[in-house]
Amino acid sequence: MGRATLEFAEGRIDVPAGWRTDTAIGRLREFGFKVLVYGAATVAVGAVVAAVLGGLAFVVFALAVD
Repeated sequence: MGRATLEFAEGRIDVPAGWRTDTAIGRLREFGFKVLVYGAATVAVGAVVAAVLGGLAFVVFALAVD
């Protein structure tokens, strides 16, 4: 671990631009990842809400028909 730390401190390790957030491509990739994660979370929450509302609608329908 000490050798890697020393190489990084001396600038001998090249970190790809896409992994760094101080470059334009790195910030773009980070933004894209956030959009993907927030979009997936939104879809998941929407599915849960739809399932709960659908269940409630079924209960109300079943009570109204009987």
